[in-house]
Amino acid sequence: YERPVSRLELELQAEVDKFVLSVQLLGEQGHRAPSRGLHARLFRHCRIAAALSHPERQRYDVANRYAAHYCHYLQRRLLKPRPSAAAVRELRRFYRLRGRGKLRHIDAIARRH
Repeated sequence: YERPVSRLELELQAEVDKFVLSVQLLGEQGHRAPSRGLHARLFRHCRIAAALSHPERQRYDVANRYAAHYCHYLQRRLLKPRPSAAAVRELRRFYRLRGRGKLRHIDAIARRH
């Protein structure tokens, strides 16, 4: 669509996609409650490469924190045990948000839940 996309937006979307696709794959492989340990592994037990510049590290940190909040919401509400139709609708809506819209959406979810 030739729309501008920020690096933060790309990194945030990549973090969300990685989590959701991993939950789906693990569920298809028969793992029960696959998102429990996965969330911690992807969002709490990760490290940002020390060689990155300060702005890059900040961008990855912000993307990780926001993705962690959003994926926690998805995990509790929509991904039990696999992505539901409601989850697919939510993820499509999230994907289409532009600019700071993704961050505002996650902030709104955090306020409600």
